[in-house]
Amino acid sequence: AKKKGRGPTVLPHVHNRIMDERPVIILNSYGHVPDNAKDKVWDYVQRKYLISSKGKHWTLETLKEKWKCWKCRIKAKYYSPYETYDERWDKRPNTIPENQFKDLLHYWDNEATKEESERNICNRELATDMHTMGPTSFAFLREQLKQEDPNKQEPSKAKVYGHSRKRKPGKSYKTSFDEIATNILRTKYKS
Repeated sequence: AKKKGRGPTVLPHVHNRIMDERPVIILNSYGHVPDNAKDKVWDYVQRKYLISSKGKHWTLETLKEKWKCWKCRIKAKYYSPYETYDERWDKRPNTIPENQFKDLLHYWDNEATKEESERNICNRELATDMHTMGPTSFAFLREQLKQEDPNKQEPSKAKVYGHSRKRKPGKSYKTSFDEIATNILRTKYKS
């Protein structure tokens, strides 16, 4: 029998906060972070956290990326493994309302969407110069490098590029380091 996991995170300790319990979020210099929907999301975030208006763009971009990742995981788990609409419907997650899951199935079944997905898969396979930072953001890396600098200066593009492509000994990678090393040298000379 398959072991039951803990299920999706619902974060009641976040969504049930009152005004005085909201943490202040301080953005670094890269946190420059229209539409009715975006305003609603921003209003909701403001009710849960104390984020300056300078962080609105960053917050909305971050939420957009999280939304894309979530849809990708849902598609991989509840759409791609099954051949027919009926199989997908029978295996649908109970965390998504039926009308929304139906919309997702129609969207993923759309020919234009399928073509765009195939194009994106092909383009992704062409990418050979991948960073090795995992989920660490470039903004976090830049801020970390800035804090490590004795003069607290912004790191150069070459330095960020080099640090974002560091290799761990003994770990295998899809691409060789030769091209990356050449790009690091090229970037250093341009700076």
